[in-house]
Amino acid sequence: SIEETPAPSPKTEEAIPFLTAVFDSITDLIAIVDLQGRRLYNSPSYRNLLEDPEELRGTDSFADIHPDDREKVRRAFHEVVSTGNGVRLEYRLMDIAGEVRFIESQSNLLRDEEGKPEGVVIISRDATGRKRAEESLLALVSATAKSGEDFFPGLVHHLANHLGVRFALVSECTDESRDRVRVLAYWADGRPVPSFEYDVAETTC
Repeated sequence: SIEETPAPSPKTEEAIPFLTAVFDSITDLIAIVDLQGRRLYNSPSYRNLLEDPEELRGTDSFADIHPDDREKVRRAFHEVVSTGNGVRLEYRLMDIAGEVRFIESQSNLLRDEEGKPEGVVIISRDATGRKRAEESLLALVSATAKSGEDFFPGLVHHLANHLGVRFALVSECTDESRDRVRVLAYWADGRPVPSFEYDVAETTC
């Protein structure tokens, strides 16, 4: 005789819409892959990074990793599978537009009822904004690690570049009333501008 698969309990059926709503609201990236790294499940949040989650099913999860980081990610994946120990990792991923994204992930082994490995769950976060800010800060610190006359010109140059703006200036007040300022350094439209003074009373400055 063939055993019939028991129907889901009412409680289970009630939980499915709830769990779906939970995954829809999570901004972290949740993926489940098989032991070869093929995608079995991707949370809806992957729409902001790669293709529609349904389109990702069955594809190679390593294919979108930045070529320079792909081998590192493969080694970490095989370490999880072979040892059963979770691994935290930072790497670069190429998004659907071909842009580089910085990813932080935690991978853990999934086991079946008998304790045998059957897949890996990977919870990730897009850390691109934070990494870009760190890079800008480091570049700014490096550029302004000067003294004397070079300090402020270097500061405004790198502020403009890393903030992506056309104009950046540093000024000092010339009188106690703080109504007039002297420009110490000014970067405008890709070039330094000579110092000058101007009135700031009743202006946005």
